[in-house]
Amino acid sequence: MNEASTSSSEADFSLWTKAQCEALAALNIPVWQPKAAPAVADKNSSSYFYKLKNWLLISTEPLPVQLPTWLQDVFRTLAPTVEQRPTEVSASTVEHSADLLQLNLPETLNAELSATQKRELWTRISALHD
Repeated sequence: MNEASTSSSEADFSLWTKAQCEALAALNIPVWQPKAAPAVADKNSSSYFYKLKNWLLISTEPLPVQLPTWLQDVFRTLAPTVEQRPTEVSASTVEHSADLLQLNLPETLNAELSATQKRELWTRISALHD
């Protein structure tokens, strides 16, 4: 066995068997690994993930049953043709959703936002939306 087949990536990646890694190393073919998903949230914090069309919405609290007007406006802006609420998705789904645009929602979803919070939110949306 040569050095290439005993790399740390081989030991950390369980998709390939030892024999497969050895065969790939013998042919000087690098071991394929999926791209690491972008860091979405700290594993220690509780986060809620929602999918809305091609958007991944991240929140520290669940969506309220009665959506405040500002949140309805955000959803209509992100997905004007979708008339339903965002769908909650699991954290494992998030890891495989690198193609989605990500938006962190404000920490308090039930309260009205201040003018500064609204400006920051719409600035982030317009920067991501372009």
